[in-house]
Amino acid sequence: GQTSCKTCGAGSYRGSSSSCIECPPGHKCDGSSKIKCAAGKYGDANGQTSCKACVAGQYQTVEGKAACDACAAGKAGSGSDQTAALYCVDCAAGKYSGKGSTSCTECAAGQVQGGTGSASCGACSGSDEYQNEAGQTSCKTCGAGSYRGSSSSCIECPPGHKCDGSSKIKCAA
Repeated sequence: GQTSCKTCGAGSYRGSSSSCIECPPGHKCDGSSKIKCAAGKYGDANGQTSCKACVAGQYQTVEGKAACDACAAGKAGSGSDQTAALYCVDCAAGKYSGKGSTSCTECAAGQVQGGTGSASCGACSGSDEYQNEAGQTSCKTCGAGSYRGSSSSCIECPPGHKCDGSSKIKCAA
């Protein structure tokens, strides 16, 4: 007969007196017990001996999960090992982010975002609107004596023309 019991290896746990079971995703196993990964952590494979921390831009509110949840577009999260969705904060006005972002990006020149928590910026598209600075919340208006060159520029009216902010008209000879 047997003189000693076999032990289960790391990455598995004792299922009965005669069997070892491979550790499932969302758990860590030390050879004797199966332990759920804590909130803020995950286990993405079978046979894990430790749980991994959710990386920046992700969180996990529930124990025993195989993956973390990404911060929604328009939000960003900069720390790791996070346990709550409120860790993901809205991007400020003039900024945007994609899903799972760790920081928000300023809207480029020619684009603006007036609200918070946005996934994108909008172009200055009015006939006399422009914005020549990044990270802005509203467009500027080209005034009399100039005209709109693009969404990011206003051009001074050249001699022999009249300009009303949106158009350049050649003066009659």
